[in-house]
Amino acid sequence: MQIDCNAIFNDVFSNLIFSIGSFLIVLYSTYCFIIKSRSKRLRFLQINKDLEISILPIFVAHLVIVKRGALLANGTPSNHFEGSAVPLKEVNAARLIEKKLSSSILEIIPQKILSLLTKFSRGFIPLNIIIDPAPLDVNKVKHFPRAILIGGPEFNKATEYFLERAKIFRILEPGECDKPTISIKSRAGGEELITPDSPDQNLSIIERISFDNGKQVIVLLSGVGTNGTLAAVDWFLKNWDKLNKKVKMQDFGICLQCPKRSVDPDGYRLWTLRREYPEGILTGNIF
Repeated sequence: MQIDCNAIFNDVFSNLIFSIGSFLIVLYSTYCFIIKSRSKRLRFLQINKDLEISILPIFVAHLVIVKRGALLANGTPSNHFEGSAVPLKEVNAARLIEKKLSSSILEIIPQKILSLLTKFSRGFIPLNIIIDPAPLDVNKVKHFPRAILIGGPEFNKATEYFLERAKIFRILEPGECDKPTISIKSRAGGEELITPDSPDQNLSIIERISFDNGKQVIVLLSGVGTNGTLAAVDWFLKNWDKLNKKVKMQDFGICLQCPKRSVDPDGYRLWTLRREYPEGILTGNIF
């Protein structure tokens, strides 16, 4: 029996070319669908290869539990537990944001190659994302060049600190107004007040603010009430990739309204737009 070496060689060579071609197609598809999308999200946070950032914190509400303030499984107050706790819904929301910024592909690329790839696309920039309760000492959040804050100012000190310095929206404290109210910067430089259309509604804000010519960029996902905060996160996750087309590097703010949790536990998905700043950034129906 005579073996046709040329035929075998051609088969092996064809299979090799097919395998290499398939690998390159998969690699390019991965770049298009994962790395390019991640690059857009990092651009939204104004993260680039020249920015030295090792940690991106996502701070959620920080609840302080005092003695006898927590219940045991049988419903009786605990005499022993005291300390910090976080709302599970906010932590789950933070994990969804973390997933949008993460990629398992980056974990298998050698560090030297990864450093080289970051010169071609910010989508390869590695990030150490942490999800933590907001520090009760605001001095511990001032130095982060980038941060995402989830939760209202009553339970998130970082939100409270940056809302006081926000350039667009501000959530009024209970003593400032007789009902939940958000103020928005007016054209004349003052403030205009936004209140819910009914007592059954929560208000939300999505705001990106920068300080010191972009050296610090903060994203606020906050609300009045549980559904208010979750609506801000829900809107942000659904529109994050599209925001770059409209806002680019400028500060912006979105104010939403949704049903309270007591009215509809899933009401945070039923948000409607109340205000936008600058006016007209959502025109064109891309949202």
